[in-house]
Amino acid sequence: MKKKADIILRQYLTHEGEILRYQLLEMPFPLPLKQLQGKTDLAILEDLKSLYLKNLLPAKPEYTGVVLFCCDHRIPDPFPERDGDIVIKDQASRVRWWIDKYYRNGHPEDQIELRQYLESLEKAQLLVSGGDRESHPLYLPVYPGMTKLSSFYHDNTVTLNSHFFLMEISDLLSPFDRVGEPFGMLSVDGEIIHPPLYSRETLISYESGDNGILKLSIEDMTIIIDGMEYRDKENCRIFRRPEYGVSPMQDGLDLIIVGNNILAYSTGGGCPVPEAGFILHLENPDPPSDLGVSYFYRKDLNFSIQVGPSMVEGGEVCEGFSTDYYQGTGIPFPPTVYPLDWSHGRAARTGLGFKNKKLVLIGIEGSKKAVYKAGYDSTGCSLEEMAHICKESGIDNMINLDGGGSSQISVMGIRSLKISDRSLETGEDFERPVPLGLELKIR
Repeated sequence: MKKKADIILRQYLTHEGEILRYQLLEMPFPLPLKQLQGKTDLAILEDLKSLYLKNLLPAKPEYTGVVLFCCDHRIPDPFPERDGDIVIKDQASRVRWWIDKYYRNGHPEDQIELRQYLESLEKAQLLVSGGDRESHPLYLPVYPGMTKLSSFYHDNTVTLNSHFFLMEISDLLSPFDRVGEPFGMLSVDGEIIHPPLYSRETLISYESGDNGILKLSIEDMTIIIDGMEYRDKENCRIFRRPEYGVSPMQDGLDLIIVGNNILAYSTGGGCPVPEAGFILHLENPDPPSDLGVSYFYRKDLNFSIQVGPSMVEGGEVCEGFSTDYYQGTGIPFPPTVYPLDWSHGRAARTGLGFKNKKLVLIGIEGSKKAVYKAGYDSTGCSLEEMAHICKESGIDNMINLDGGGSSQISVMGIRSLKISDRSLETGEDFERPVPLGLELKIR
């Protein structure tokens, strides 16, 4: 069957004399597209443990080790759903809530039911630990869909990573946060799979074929629960970061929501706001019977993806950040660690956009400084350089996707660009687990 994608692989020297290597694909749109998610297993947990021990935990000396775990409803936990005014229905959130509470009260080693539950997860290969687990380790639940995209490589598809996700310790402050939790809007064939959260750039296309970039947030959505429709400041209130770290104290019902699920509900306010979610406040104190949540934006919506920042909008090159990211003060909101140097911060990059109503994908190869070899490795690029590459390529609208160690593209089962993360011992690519990818069928 005839190939449906134009594929270009380019390499040139930057003005500093370093190599910049990138891949550009143009594909007719619409085309078969779906989200990719796997199932977190022991190998994924071990890779995440390595990332924490080598890269993240050294900056947090207050923690002596890390314990990463996945909950499984087939392994019942011993903890009560209710604690005072809050009812925690989500198992991972409930386990994290009680672990945090035990450590606040001291002597967690005396909690026999906690120790037995964690041992059962370990026997089921759903828990790994590193460092000193006996003193004050960091206990973190893991998103169950973490995977390696290479397991989805096929000879008739393009596979790429997409969204930001929670990973830094400063991204995981509330009991309702999980390592690897993705955030940002994604809709396929008109269905909103993940809602927007913060007001950030969203690449969007409609059934007519028109496309563009809009700033969308959760406040722009109609939220549907138990068949009821809710709109912010019409029949509900929405509380999210960075405006709120906890919900206001007030009568009524707080629904703690991440993605398509109500994780917990509480009366009286004062609930921690999840990093990758929000709190929906209702005057009626009665909890819903269905804990599922869906979203609606426009009936002619076809495809949307929200990461950011924008590279090109309406054919015009972007000159800097036009939406907010966390600056290290105030209430954290994800990603709490982000390369905010528009002009000089070089890294591997991935971008998605449109050119003359064709879907365009760009991948730019980069290397971690610790393993970078001058004259051999691609140096990566700044966001400013990426924006100008997109402009010079004739792209009309494009947004930046998650880059750095997560950035990866496979074309017909082959990865032409090296991954940024490498083994210090062997120099081989180290494929980072991600919670969400996209598969584009091109043959």
